[in-house]
Amino acid sequence: MKPQQLLRLGLPEGTPLRLAREFIRNFMAAGNPSSGIETGIFQVVADPAAFFRMKLSVYKDIHTVMAAQSDLVEILGRFDPKLVKMCPAGEKAED
Repeated sequence: MKPQQLLRLGLPEGTPLRLAREFIRNFMAAGNPSSGIETGIFQVVADPAAFFRMKLSVYKDIHTVMAAQSDLVEILGRFDPKLVKMCPAGEKAED
C-alpha cells in the first residue's frame, strides 16, 4: 500500500502514517494475507501503544534461549554494555 493510498483512507501524515507503513512491512513479512491490512492499520492508529507492546513481546530472554540450545552453542564470552559519558566537544578526554 502506497502512502497516497493510506492518506486517502484518512490516515493523518506523520507518526500515524509511519506506523502504518511499518505495520504493513511486518504484516506482509509474517506471511499474512493482504486482505487484513486495512483493519490492522486502523487498529495501529487507534491504539499505537498496543502495537509497540506487540512488537516487544516477540523478543525472548537471551539467557533462556541459550540454555535451551546448550547442545548447539558454546558460550565463549559475555558482553555487558555500560553507559559511557562522553566529554563535551572541545574538552580533553579524561583517559
